[in-house]
Amino acid sequence: MGYYALGLEVKFKYNTKKSFWKNARGYHKKITSNTSNKKVFADLPSFLAMDSNIYEALNFKKLGTLVKSDSPRYEKLNSFGKRDDVVVGLLKRAKMETLESKLMGTAITNLGRLDFPKIYGSLELDRLIMQPGGAFPLVHVDMVLGVATCTGKLSLIVEYAEEAVDTTTMKKIKTKAMAFLFEE
Repeated sequence: MGYYALGLEVKFKYNTKKSFWKNARGYHKKITSNTSNKKVFADLPSFLAMDSNIYEALNFKKLGTLVKSDSPRYEKLNSFGKRDDVVVGLLKRAKMETLESKLMGTAITNLGRLDFPKIYGSLELDRLIMQPGGAFPLVHVDMVLGVATCTGKLSLIVEYAEEAVDTTTMKKIKTKAMAFLFEE
């Protein structure tokens, strides 16, 4: 396979005196100025050098203690989750050793504008929806926003964990976001 995903943190202060779309353009400009090959692939050598078993173990380490005691793999996963080892060290360095630690407010993943054919024989593609997923448990962010544009339609998916943000707050965010999206 390949390593094609980009992890980029950009600090941006939303200017409430400007419209949503002017802020969005400013944010986009800031992101594109931070995506030079030098910055985009800065962590790639260390990522590629890491044993894949260690990388894959991160989520098992974090979530292993949450397995229910009546599960067939409880003993194995629970004891692995409690063991102090190199994976715990990596999680501590990333400030992810507990489910309570917050890494960021909002994570955005955008596939961009996708140029897929609209017609496939007798079938017609109405839109493409991307399920964002994540590289770490969802409780570490307030929300993950997955974005894709296909067949001229923008699709947005918002994921969140109630342990991080309550549903009432997310409904308020949705209402405000929809108002921003439809403002001129």
